Amino acid sequence: MAVNLVSCSRCGRVFDSVAEHCLHDRNTNTYVCADCLGQPAGSGSRSVFTPPHVPQAPARKPRSKAGSYLRIIFGILFICTGFSCIDDGDDTWITCFVLGIGLLVWQFWPQIRYLLRKKHKEVQVQREAEAHAAQEAARQKICSHCGAVGVGTVCEYCGMPFDE
Repeated sequence: MAVNLVSCSRCGRVFDSVAEHCLHDRNTNTYVCADCLGQPAGSGSRSVFTPPHVPQAPARKPRSKAGSYLRIIFGILFICTGFSCIDDGDDTWITCFVLGIGLLVWQFWPQIRYLLRKKHKEVQVQREAEAHAAQEAARQKICSHCGAVGVGTVCEYCGMPFDE
């Protein structure tokens, strides 16, 4: 009997998909083992090993609304105080600006980080699309109308678009 070792997409356990009852998703080509399905494994199960335990990051405690409001209020107050202290001649206005901006950044850092990561992903996807388009444009194609060999999306001899 053939042995077909696959790994579970939920728990990562490696098992034989022929001997053990499992669920196969054809769209993503992933398998789910009987343990994750909540069904008992068959008697002919040939489990090779279980993956080592990977410690997960501890769950973070959500921020309190009172603390969030206080950081915003004090951040704005420090910035306003910095503006009013500019003409005094000393450097306290710099400290007020730094504290106010620090409090506001501390409050809004999760949103800022999310936007930065989202922008980074969009730029990465755009670069991959541009690289794929350049690679596709550089591939030689044969025109179905005149039989000429060319690159790009339009035949340079007859002007007709290349068939994909």
